[in-house]
Amino acid sequence: MLKNRGHRNRLAILTGSLVLLLFAGAAHANLGRCVWAEVPSPIVMPDGSSHPAGAIRVCLSLEYSPVAGLHKTYVGGEFAGMFLSRRALSEGPAEEDLKSAYFMFQRNGEGELVLLGYALPAGDRFQTFRMEDIGRKPNGSQSQLAGNRAEPEEGNGKLVLLAAITY
Repeated sequence: MLKNRGHRNRLAILTGSLVLLLFAGAAHANLGRCVWAEVPSPIVMPDGSSHPAGAIRVCLSLEYSPVAGLHKTYVGGEFAGMFLSRRALSEGPAEEDLKSAYFMFQRNGEGELVLLGYALPAGDRFQTFRMEDIGRKPNGSQSQLAGNRAEPEEGNGKLVLLAAITY
């Protein structure tokens, strides 16, 4: 009976260790992954800094915790800062027209696009990375899919989604 208990304890420890290793591997699956898009309007970063329209690249550089990450961010090839994000898995399946990575922006009153975060496909759902809030509140936001159009519609507080490339 004592020998059987020791075997069960070892089995429980081995099973627990495998679960931890699998969780750690899944948590680090996006580490070093970058998301890129061409943005047609001036961009406001989570720290409030403004940048001219151009290419944005956001790379997950450090897993701060299972729900937070630190991102190196570049605009127009220039370093724009390191920003913290809150990570979540979407609750429902992805929309048919949203099956690839995309950036989420909020248009402000000056016509700039405020970076809210980005999303990566994760099976039939999305893993979202919500960037640190800079205190700008949307007013009467209305969803709009901008895709890769040259000029998103004007409008204060509108949500703008831009298709992105991951690498």
